[in-house]
Amino acid sequence: MYKVLIVDDEQMIRMGIKEGIDWKKLGIDDAFTAASAREAIQIIEEEQPELMITDISMTEMTGLDLIREIRKRQLNMRILVLTGYDSFSYARQCLRMQVQNFLLKPVDEEELTENIRQQVDYLNEARRQEELDQSQKRTEGSRQQAELERVIWRFISRESGNVEEVAAVCGLDPQRKMQAALLIPDMKVNWGEEEKYFRLTTMKNICMGLVDSRGEGITFPDASGRLVIVMYLREGNDDITEQMDEIKGILEDEDDSRIHIVLGSVAQSLEELYLSYNDAVYLMESEQAEFAEPEQAGYDSILRPGQTRDRQNIFRDVFEEFKKAMTENTSNCDYVIHVFERFRRAAEAYNISDSSLKRLCFELASAVMFSYSMNTGETQEHLLEGMNRALLGSGREETLNVTGSFLNALLGDGSSGKESNEIVSRAKSFISEHLGENLSVATLAEKFYVSPNYFSRLFKRVEGEGCNEYIVRKRIEKAKTLLETTTLKTGRVAMAVGYNDTNYFSIAFKKHTGVSPTKYREQCREKGGV
Repeated sequence: MYKVLIVDDEQMIRMGIKEGIDWKKLGIDDAFTAASAREAIQIIEEEQPELMITDISMTEMTGLDLIREIRKRQLNMRILVLTGYDSFSYARQCLRMQVQNFLLKPVDEEELTENIRQQVDYLNEARRQEELDQSQKRTEGSRQQAELERVIWRFISRESGNVEEVAAVCGLDPQRKMQAALLIPDMKVNWGEEEKYFRLTTMKNICMGLVDSRGEGITFPDASGRLVIVMYLREGNDDITEQMDEIKGILEDEDDSRIHIVLGSVAQSLEELYLSYNDAVYLMESEQAEFAEPEQAGYDSILRPGQTRDRQNIFRDVFEEFKKAMTENTSNCDYVIHVFERFRRAAEAYNISDSSLKRLCFELASAVMFSYSMNTGETQEHLLEGMNRALLGSGREETLNVTGSFLNALLGDGSSGKESNEIVSRAKSFISEHLGENLSVATLAEKFYVSPNYFSRLFKRVEGEGCNEYIVRKRIEKAKTLLETTTLKTGRVAMAVGYNDTNYFSIAFKKHTGVSPTKYREQCREKGGV
């Protein structure tokens, strides 16, 4: 269903059009009106209608100016122009701006209705063709991914292949430093093969959105079914721990399960990548007991080659975990304050000196503010400056109170909460309208100008479920409707709701409904459905 915008500075005309046409019958859900071109632009930005009916002669900004603005913004909108002037020059200008038709006032209702019907037919055909194109692209993309995984695995396992072939097929820069990482999720003993496959495929899809689509590396399973990520090193970094921290946090948020990450050595070029992978496998096998230990302070660490623990600096390790938890959850003020209270108690337990406590509190505040600014684009430097002044000459208890007040002032603003809810609300609307497209935490975060880590935690806090789980649930709901009301084959249904892997779709469907797509359709027919 579509939206239409009617623009005319004469109320009688615009309301006459709105009330005089059976929009639902034409396939249009919403009809908006605007009394001026400027008001129309605002509605276009907020509602994004597919069709506009506009007058030419309006005060301040003419209909032609409005059309120019729309085309300048490269909005793919169908436009019908109404005018009281039978002018060839007007018609010529409209044609140049790709207007669909030029109608003279007073326009006949049947003529206008027929023109609108033609535009809706065009939009329907364009949408059908787009879905077909996307289906073909996803099918081709699935083949390309399978070829990529085959080529990179044969190269890393030293079975066959060369640097030139891998660079060409996988799109990797052969000269850049890179590092392999193994991702190992906790798997429950009672999980069957289908459940394990579903979990690993879900993880792979999320990682591909965070890594492959950004051009930062590639994601693929090895011969043992373990998920491997190969990532480029960022400038100034010794390894990919920072990137893997972000990915680990998002995966754990989305799947509510613990993820272990094992890093290999740094490969100086693509030629040495197999060494990095083998080092990660060796480290994983030699540290299997590490995976069975309870999480310290509620967190995991990422295993690195040569990693050791300095017992004399154990509080520094604990502090880093507190800082990590706070910087990764700036969308949740209550949780950040909760972690800070745990830090307060730990500082007392470890008998941290007053001067060290002051330094650590300022480090915490600076890290949280930096993370908040990076995630939201907002800067609150005056708050940090105020805290710095308040810490001068402060005692132990005052230091902690000042830091707590800073965190509340930075993260606890009600307007910020309202804006956060708005981001999630807009994301849900976008998901609903684009279920058949490539949806991921990474693409949604980019669309709403926040970091993937921030978006993932924000969505889960507001909705009570991970963004990926929400997407899957909505896709299954749409798939159920298609199975109930159409005769589309299962493969086509899978494509229509964003799955290019029919097997993965079937497992996801069964996980949510308890039966396969085919069985679900049979049950619907037995109950009197199609």
